[in-house]
Amino acid sequence: MATKKQQRRRYERARAHGRGADQHIEIEGDTGSERRKGKSSAPRGSARAVQPPSMLRAARRSSLLAVLFLGLLLFTPLGNKQTAAQKGFFAVWMFTMFCLVTLMTDRWAYRRYLKQQGKS
Repeated sequence: MATKKQQRRRYERARAHGRGADQHIEIEGDTGSERRKGKSSAPRGSARAVQPPSMLRAARRSSLLAVLFLGLLLFTPLGNKQTAAQKGFFAVWMFTMFCLVTLMTDRWAYRRYLKQQGKS
């Protein structure tokens, strides 16, 4: 038999996944008038809307990663056999790749959000 804590967690998981959201489950030993009620009827999930994809936002994220990558090449033994120009070129290449992947990921997330909202 599951403990009260396990039962409570199972119930909360079920509510979070949309199962039994309108139902009240009686806990053993409770009378009919004492039923467990949820904290709120608001759906769980992300609290804010997903922003549409933006090249500026993707470039900002990618620049942070590219600078971090360039720092790793310059100040660690990873880039011992490369010149500074080669390291710089590689950082620009990584910026481009990071930017494209970030933009595609944002686009995928935004389309998925629209599809879930029924706005597609």
